[in-house]
Amino acid sequence: TPGNVAFTVADGPHFLVEEGASELNVSRTHVIVLPDWQPLDITNTYRLQFEDENGFLVYVDIDLDTEAPVIDFSIIPNIEFVIDETGTLDLLDFYTKIQFLDNREGEMEYEFVTNIDLDTLGVQTITIKATDMWMNETTFDIVLTVVDTTAPVITVDSAKTYEFGAEEPDWSSFASTNEGTIVIDDSQVDMDAEGIFYVNYTAEDTSGNSTTVGLEVTIGANPVETTTGCGSAITLGSSLIALIALGGAILFFVRKP
Repeated sequence: TPGNVAFTVADGPHFLVEEGASELNVSRTHVIVLPDWQPLDITNTYRLQFEDENGFLVYVDIDLDTEAPVIDFSIIPNIEFVIDETGTLDLLDFYTKIQFLDNREGEMEYEFVTNIDLDTLGVQTITIKATDMWMNETTFDIVLTVVDTTAPVITVDSAKTYEFGAEEPDWSSFASTNEGTIVIDDSQVDMDAEGIFYVNYTAEDTSGNSTTVGLEVTIGANPVETTTGCGSAITLGSSLIALIALGGAILFFVRKP
């Protein structure tokens, strides 16, 4: 009888028809599989009919799934949708949860329709989607900003040493950078003073990242001076020729180096 035929819908376009369901060990199973080239169109309506060998005709209207998955998410409070160019995209860095829920299939996996391009700075829109077995599809857009957080790299020569009073060199020839323009601060250096000083090189890129590196500069000691009784000065670098006492005065005769 028609009451002995049971219909089961399983896994999308696969239908199971069982005849004789009310009698033990006499049921017959018929599997109907639609070909891939003839999928069900959820904009239409369908009826599945079955006629057994005795002429009984039974049918069931196909309950098509026309509901697309819904997106369920919550954003981390006060989060900025920003990612740096060296990072890896993980949506859970921005959401406490993000999932697609289907009325028949429950929680579903999603895929990226468009992904983030970390080589391109600025605002980008990435899209994710989920599709149920009836081809109902839901997409979700996420707006992110790719920023540059990598500071320039400055290469500086090894430490420099100069004699006291030497001419100041071209400090710009001792440093280079991979990006940006170098600004030089040589205000510490005094070529006429003994000591260790630093020339500071600063490079800043277009994103505002900056790096400062110092070059160590040593200025040699100021020559030590010796004063005569007359108040004149000679250096220890001179060659002493003679020492003659005249009256109360002492005279030094020296030869210039």
